[in-house]
Amino acid sequence: MHIEQVEALSSESSPAMAKINDTWHELSSIEERFRSLASLADERARSLAGQMITNFGEDPDILESRAKELDEQAEAQKKAVSDMRIAYDKATEARAGNEKQLAAARQTLTELRKVAQEHTSKVTNLRELKTREESAIELAQSRAKDFNGQRESIAKQCDDVTAQRNALEREMQNTNEEDSASELEAAKTEMQQRQEELDALQEQLRAANARVTALKAKADALNETLESRNASGELEQDDAVAALGRLADFIHVEDGWEEAVAHALDQFASAIVVPGKSNMVEALRKASEGKLGQAVVLHPLEGGSADDAEIEKSDGKDDQYPIRCASTLVSANNSAKDADFAANVVRAVRLLLDDVAAVLDMNTALEAVEGEQKRFNQAVTKSGEVVNAVGAIGGSSRSQSDLSLAARRDKAAAEAKQLESETAVIQPKIEAAKEARNKARLEVDRQSQQRIQAKVRADQARKNLKNVEERVKQLTRQLNGLDEKIKQTDDDRQTHQLKLEDLSQALEAAEHSDAENEDFDDLDKRVHELETTLDKAREQEVSAKIVWNDANRKADSLVRQAGLLHDQASDAVARRAKMRALNEKRERQQAHDRRIAADARGMAALVATELKTVVAKRDELSKAASSHDAELKQLRAQRDEAEPKVAALQQREHELDVNRERLAAQYGQIEQKVSDTLGMGLEALVNEYGPDKLIPVLDDEGHPIPLENSGVIDGSGAENGESTSASADGTDNLDAVDSAEHVSGVEVPHHADEDTSENDDQDDSRENAPIDADHYQMVPFVRAEQEKRLQKAERDLKALGKINPLAAEEFDALETRNQYLNDQRNDVAKSRDDLLKLIKDLDHTMIEVFKNAFDDTAAAFEKVFATLFPGGKGRLRLENPDDLLTTGVIVEASPAGKRVKQLSLLSGGERSLTALALLFAIFTARPSPFYVMDEVEAALDDINLTRLINAFNDLRQHAQLIIITHQQRTMAIADALYGVTMRSDGVTAVVSQKLEHDS
Repeated sequence: MHIEQVEALSSESSPAMAKINDTWHELSSIEERFRSLASLADERARSLAGQMITNFGEDPDILESRAKELDEQAEAQKKAVSDMRIAYDKATEARAGNEKQLAAARQTLTELRKVAQEHTSKVTNLRELKTREESAIELAQSRAKDFNGQRESIAKQCDDVTAQRNALEREMQNTNEEDSASELEAAKTEMQQRQEELDALQEQLRAANARVTALKAKADALNETLESRNASGELEQDDAVAALGRLADFIHVEDGWEEAVAHALDQFASAIVVPGKSNMVEALRKASEGKLGQAVVLHPLEGGSADDAEIEKSDGKDDQYPIRCASTLVSANNSAKDADFAANVVRAVRLLLDDVAAVLDMNTALEAVEGEQKRFNQAVTKSGEVVNAVGAIGGSSRSQSDLSLAARRDKAAAEAKQLESETAVIQPKIEAAKEARNKARLEVDRQSQQRIQAKVRADQARKNLKNVEERVKQLTRQLNGLDEKIKQTDDDRQTHQLKLEDLSQALEAAEHSDAENEDFDDLDKRVHELETTLDKAREQEVSAKIVWNDANRKADSLVRQAGLLHDQASDAVARRAKMRALNEKRERQQAHDRRIAADARGMAALVATELKTVVAKRDELSKAASSHDAELKQLRAQRDEAEPKVAALQQREHELDVNRERLAAQYGQIEQKVSDTLGMGLEALVNEYGPDKLIPVLDDEGHPIPLENSGVIDGSGAENGESTSASADGTDNLDAVDSAEHVSGVEVPHHADEDTSENDDQDDSRENAPIDADHYQMVPFVRAEQEKRLQKAERDLKALGKINPLAAEEFDALETRNQYLNDQRNDVAKSRDDLLKLIKDLDHTMIEVFKNAFDDTAAAFEKVFATLFPGGKGRLRLENPDDLLTTGVIVEASPAGKRVKQLSLLSGGERSLTALALLFAIFTARPSPFYVMDEVEAALDDINLTRLINAFNDLRQHAQLIIITHQQRTMAIADALYGVTMRSDGVTAVVSQKLEHDS
């Protein structure tokens, strides 16, 4: 211990010296870094102070005020530009007028000079020129008058058409197609419901009728089969035998027992019934003498009521396996003509079946004929096996018995009769449903017709409105054109008036003057004056245009400058905001740097103070560094002698620590494994499932086996006395337990096949209840056997496969996807049905509209064709009447004296008239306000033209006609003529003339 103290003092002095030196160096470094940080912070603060922005650029308010001033100047300049434009237009008009006057004067001067070349005809020519100009003036005045009249007429028409347009717009606003559409849809829905009800009733009636027919056919077939089986047909036809029918016609067998009764009756099942014994003897004699084969005859038993012959026997068994007398299965047929006779026949049959038992299976049949209380000589099962005391008859039969066929026939006939009564009830319902359906259909037709009419009216109103608007535009254009023409006519009149005045002066001068050139002095002077005036007007026009262009450019420049100033003001505002934000950021950073510099200087001062303390302490340690060297050498020699023993003890201690840690780790692993696998602690596992505990013996289903006579009921519900015993060591049943939740002997496994909540609660209580060793078989714990059981359970668990923890989520996702796809499919199917229904409705509407239009046109075509072709016949027919959506229209024309029916076999004029007849038929069926025809009578002769003119006169009664023609006779019936001609100056002009017809 002393050496350790000395070494500690020596080692403490040396490391303390090194540590104090390290501390001194670290403090010196920290002081230097703090001082550098303070200097750097001051430098950054000075740099940020120098980066502060003081000049924010131009003031945006000044820029904005300048921009507003420029906007005001631009507005004033725009007004000046407008005024200058007006001045420029006036100058242009003045220049154009001067040019016209100058052109007229020059033309007059040229003509006068031409006239002057022929001195002899000078006056005559001047007079002709004067007369021509006077005619031109009169023509201009007449044209101006006509144009003014036309303008008044067109203006009146424009006012009328405008009023008509306003009326049509009001009519369009009042037209409501949605109400008619909703009413039609409601009517269609009602009709569809009534139709569905009718279809359901008709389908029910058809099914019932079909079922009745099938049942009757089945009954007839079964009856024919019964009749064909009769080998004694001649006996039934014999009057002496007096056969009343077959046995199956008089008796009824309980349903399902027909084959059994038939096998019990054997040959009598197909017997014929006769009135009495004498008839029976006669039938057998004739069958023997006539070699008719075997004959089976049965006669009724008389006396007593039908109930007296009933024999009911029972062996005392319960209702689940009854033994009945076969005679109780037979009763009278309700369809027999004579009920009393049928009852007597039933007595006879019951007598035959008196000793026959009717049972369900072979075991009961054997018990009926071989029991201790034997009461029947013979037994018959429901499937047809016959059993007696010595044997049995059974197996499959190739054909059914007569009783079975008769029962099936009677059942089919009864069911058919019942269905006929049901059809009688359905028929009035069908009639009522038809009547309701017809009413709904009439309502749909009425609503559809109303909707079609409303739609046609709306379409016609829209079409009329469109035509009226076009008419208004056309009349407006015509008014503008007439204004231009009136202005042009006035200009022409003024020009001719000036020329007339010049010609009058020249003529007067020519008549009173002898010199040839004296006639042109005034005119030359006038031309010179006009040229001077024109030059001034052109200069004024050019000056006005230059001023207007300059003003326009100045206005555009002001607008651009104002826009630039507005943009600069916006940029200045944004720039100033950005600079202020940047200055604020730099000020905050500058203040932060200054605080850092002050803090760094304070820390440097504290480090300098601490550094002085460290230097003083280092001097003290250096003085006390070398005092314990001799004592330390002696103590170290003693320590070297004891070190081997200490090393051995330390090695042993280390090995023990390693083993302890290894065992602790294994214990922790085992404890964790027990907790994860079994969900319980290790102490509880050892106390409850330790190797010292007894293991219960389990059966094949994993249930503990109780002791014999213990009175304990196991999990299967049986007492322990009825349980299967196991071997003493319990090894016979250990391998059978592979699905129990607990394999040790303290808890009872629950039943896997229990699925109700009550049973689950009971199983849980039994599962958690401890097993009493006094009531259950127990064996000692054997590790090898338990390990074998564990391996088998692990193999079974592995065979189950891996658990998919995402199965529920995947199922939900797939279910959601499936639901989405089903919804989408249903939506698409519904949309498809709606589209098909809409297409069907549209097709129905188009068919109705086309059919009505075609019928009206066809009727009108026959009338018009008879007008254009007296004595001829023409008609329209459909190429495919069954498909009105794709059918073509065939025109059949047969003029008088011809039998042709195709247009290709007619002449050119006849084809033209036929085509016109079709057009007029369409016009008549679907009238329009006016019609335009372009040279439709070009290929017609006089006779056909007369017929066409008559048709025009009929058509003009309810419509306006615009006809382009070269035929004089066609023009003669017109109210107004419009033509194109050429004036003397080579310019095309339009002339018009209103015609007055004698009333």
